[in-house]
Amino acid sequence: MSGEWQKWKIGGIRVGLNPLTSFICLFGIITFFSAAILQGSDPFAHLAFTTTNSWKHFWTYLTWPLYTGFTRPLFTIFSIAICYWICGSLERSWGTSLFARAFVVSTLSIAILLAILCRVMNAESGLYGLWIAVAPPIVAWGVINRRETVLLFCILPIPAMVFAVIATIVAWWDVGPPILGLSAVAVCGLAYWYIIRGRDSVPGNLPDIRAAASRICVPTQHGEKIPTKGVILNPAKWLKERQERKRFEKLFGGPDGPGKGS
Repeated sequence: MSGEWQKWKIGGIRVGLNPLTSFICLFGIITFFSAAILQGSDPFAHLAFTTTNSWKHFWTYLTWPLYTGFTRPLFTIFSIAICYWICGSLERSWGTSLFARAFVVSTLSIAILLAILCRVMNAESGLYGLWIAVAPPIVAWGVINRRETVLLFCILPIPAMVFAVIATIVAWWDVGPPILGLSAVAVCGLAYWYIIRGRDSVPGNLPDIRAAASRICVPTQHGEKIPTKGVILNPAKWLKERQERKRFEKLFGGPDGPGKGS
């Protein structure tokens, strides 16, 4: 099984266990360069959501995260990296089908709420880019891993829940404070509720998973074992350990269990 998904690589990104996340990130990279090269005549610009043309371009209610644009290059690159890390983690945990439904619901909800708020306030606004769309998954991921610590920019250690709050505030500011940004805040709150109260919809029992994870011991190079609880989630270290874990899975017959020869 491991050998099957190991074959599917695009530009060094493994897509076997998180195909939707990989598609979103790769398409975001394509629209990023398209916006940079074809300034003013970018065909992908029709994927962005605007409240003025939302009923005419109805598909933009769903496609707006795919258009990253070129107005904030560093922020866009950071958003794509966070999307691959956070959304990829959720997709591997929940499965592509459930993650896809959750992502579609959050994407549609933000756009619909923004359209309603703009109609009530007689205002105009729009949506594009990954950060706003990734904010609800970050909240869900932060609740699940709320006992962990994240190294923001690989430098600043912050609790996972604080990271989720920061993502919510940035999304609120990005959509438009003080009122229009509430469309993103509301969906982030929905993501929080989904994990805390609607968790029976998620495969497996999340409290049991957390309890089991806190009991797992990781052997160090000196032979002693330490619990995983409280381990700082450094993205660079996480990627390195993930690569090593996948090599072990391939060696011992894949993630479903040891091979026949074990």
